[in-house]
Amino acid sequence: MVDEFVSGRCDRSVLVQSLRGKRIEVARNTRTRLQGASLLKLLVTVVARRAEAEFQSRTWWPREIHDSRFPSVLAAFDPSTELSWGDLIGLSLITSDNDAANVLLSELPEESIDAFLSEAGCRGTSLTSDFSDLNLSGLSRENLITAEDISRILTIIYRSEPRICSQMTNDLRNQRIPRLLESPRQPPV
Repeated sequence: MVDEFVSGRCDRSVLVQSLRGKRIEVARNTRTRLQGASLLKLLVTVVARRAEAEFQSRTWWPREIHDSRFPSVLAAFDPSTELSWGDLIGLSLITSDNDAANVLLSELPEESIDAFLSEAGCRGTSLTSDFSDLNLSGLSRENLITAEDISRILTIIYRSEPRICSQMTNDLRNQRIPRLLESPRQPPV
């Protein structure tokens, strides 16, 4: 089935790995660089979480952030609501909110993204533009990632970022997937 899915397609890759229990791996075209889209928000949120102490005293207001023709959860907030760095991380991750991810990305030093990619051993990822409307159709197509690299990022999240794991689990609950999980507290990865 996997071979059929990727057969003759240069725009598909598959990588399934077990992180615990019996070793399982299915891999096809794992070094193919594909458009990263919202997968790259995982990269941004990990780096942002690691830099959280630097931004604890700052707040952002939804009216100053929301600047998109696409739906944003930020539009649902009262304009006087103050959002913390942690709130923006959560919104970027749980709702895949472009505006929240853009704030994180604009505040993080570019070298922090590059340093994390290097530390994680990610060699096929490039994040050259943000998630703004202007870039969604053009430059964001240059934001690339491989299946190997997203696997590395997810493994780091699983092993060392419990808050992000919790937010990802919450996202699964929001999408009504928990009935497919072994346990709502410990999703299989």
